[in-house]
Amino acid sequence: MAGLFIYNDLKGINRVTEKYIQIAVTFVTFSLSLFLAIEIACWLTEDI
Repeated sequence: MAGLFIYNDLKGINRVTEKYIQIAVTFVTFSLSLFLAIEIACWLTEDI
């Protein structure tokens, strides 16, 4: 019985962890694309 509770608890933790991982991945992707956009903008304005 206790094993079942622990298993359900782990499933809950995994779900929360997955949500945080998704948020982290989204944030990192956003940061990288923002950084690249700024780099490209600087590079383009340098040539002019």
